[in-house]
Amino acid sequence: MSNNGENPVLLNKPRMQVAIEHLDQAHGHMSQVSRVLSSMILDLEKATDFISRFRDSMIKSLDEVGGDVQGSIETQIKDYLPPKYKEPNAA
Repeated sequence: MSNNGENPVLLNKPRMQVAIEHLDQAHGHMSQVSRVLSSMILDLEKATDFISRFRDSMIKSLDEVGGDVQGSIETQIKDYLPPKYKEPNAA
Protein backbone atom coordinates (compact mmCIF):
# COMPACT_ATOMS: atom_id res chain seq x y z
CA MET A 1 0.00 0.00 0.00
CA SER A 2 1.16 3.45 -0.74
CA ASN A 3 0.98 6.32 1.67
CA ASN A 4 -2.34 7.59 0.35
CA GLY A 5 -4.05 4.21 1.01
CA GLU A 6 -4.34 3.13 -2.63
CA ASN A 7 -3.16 -0.21 -3.96
CA PRO A 8 0.00 0.39 -6.05
CA VAL A 9 -1.11 -2.23 -8.62
CA LEU A 10 -4.28 -0.25 -9.25
CA LEU A 11 -2.30 2.95 -9.82
CA ASN A 12 -0.75 1.49 -13.00
CA LYS A 13 -4.18 0.79 -14.59
CA PRO A 14 -6.65 3.25 -16.04
CA ARG A 15 -9.45 3.97 -13.61
CA MET A 16 -12.08 2.79 -16.10
CA GLN A 17 -10.37 -0.62 -16.32
CA VAL A 18 -10.28 -0.85 -12.51
CA ALA A 19 -13.98 0.05 -12.35
CA ILE A 20 -14.80 -2.64 -14.95
CA GLU A 21 -12.80 -5.23 -13.00
CA HIS A 22 -14.71 -4.37 -9.84
CA LEU A 23 -18.00 -4.64 -11.71
CA ASP A 24 -16.92 -8.04 -13.07
CA GLN A 25 -16.20 -9.21 -9.52
CA ALA A 26 -19.54 -7.84 -8.29
CA HIS A 27 -21.33 -9.64 -11.12
CA GLY A 28 -19.58 -12.88 -10.22
CA HIS A 29 -20.56 -12.54 -6.56
CA MET A 30 -24.17 -11.72 -7.45
CA SER A 31 -24.35 -14.76 -9.73
CA GLN A 32 -23.02 -16.95 -6.92
CA VAL A 33 -25.56 -15.49 -4.46
CA SER A 34 -28.34 -16.05 -6.99
CA ARG A 35 -27.43 -19.74 -7.32
CA VAL A 36 -27.38 -20.21 -3.54
CA LEU A 37 -30.73 -18.43 -3.12
CA SER A 38 -32.26 -20.49 -5.92
CA SER A 39 -31.17 -23.64 -4.11
CA MET A 40 -32.67 -22.34 -0.85
CA ILE A 41 -35.96 -21.51 -2.57
CA LEU A 42 -36.11 -25.00 -4.05
CA ASP A 43 -35.56 -26.45 -0.56
CA LEU A 44 -38.36 -24.26 0.83
CA GLU A 45 -40.70 -25.41 -1.95
CA LYS A 46 -39.89 -29.04 -1.13
CA ALA A 47 -40.59 -28.38 2.55
CA THR A 48 -43.90 -26.71 1.66
CA ASP A 49 -44.91 -29.72 -0.43
CA PHE A 50 -43.96 -32.08 2.41
CA ILE A 51 -46.04 -30.12 4.94
CA SER A 52 -49.00 -30.12 2.56
CA ARG A 53 -48.76 -33.88 1.97
CA PHE A 54 -48.35 -34.51 5.71
CA ARG A 55 -51.42 -32.39 6.47
CA ASP A 56 -53.48 -34.19 3.84
CA SER A 57 -52.29 -37.53 5.21
CA MET A 58 -53.35 -36.57 8.74
CA ILE A 59 -56.78 -35.45 7.55
CA LYS A 60 -57.22 -38.67 5.60
CA SER A 61 -56.20 -40.75 8.64
CA LEU A 62 -58.65 -38.90 10.87
CA ASP A 63 -61.43 -39.31 8.31
CA GLU A 64 -60.76 -43.04 8.01
CA VAL A 65 -60.74 -43.54 11.78
CA GLY A 66 -63.79 -41.35 12.26
CA GLY A 67 -64.91 -40.05 15.62
CA ASP A 68 -64.22 -36.80 17.36
CA VAL A 69 -61.39 -34.99 15.58
CA GLN A 70 -60.96 -32.34 18.29
CA GLY A 71 -60.96 -34.98 21.03
CA SER A 72 -58.42 -37.03 19.11
CA ILE A 73 -56.10 -34.05 18.72
CA GLU A 74 -56.45 -33.08 22.39
CA THR A 75 -55.65 -36.65 23.43
CA GLN A 76 -52.54 -36.65 21.25
CA ILE A 77 -51.42 -33.35 22.78
CA LYS A 78 -52.00 -34.65 26.33
CA ASP A 79 -50.00 -37.79 25.49
CA TYR A 80 -47.17 -35.60 24.19
CA LEU A 81 -46.92 -33.29 27.21
CA PRO A 82 -44.88 -34.38 30.23
CA PRO A 83 -47.03 -35.62 33.15
CA LYS A 84 -46.01 -32.78 35.51
CA TYR A 85 -46.58 -29.95 33.02
CA LYS A 86 -48.06 -26.80 34.57
CA GLU A 87 -49.92 -24.38 32.34
CA PRO A 88 -48.47 -20.85 32.36
CA ASN A 89 -50.56 -18.19 34.06
CA ALA A 90 -52.61 -16.13 31.66
CA ALA A 91 -51.58 -12.48 31.63
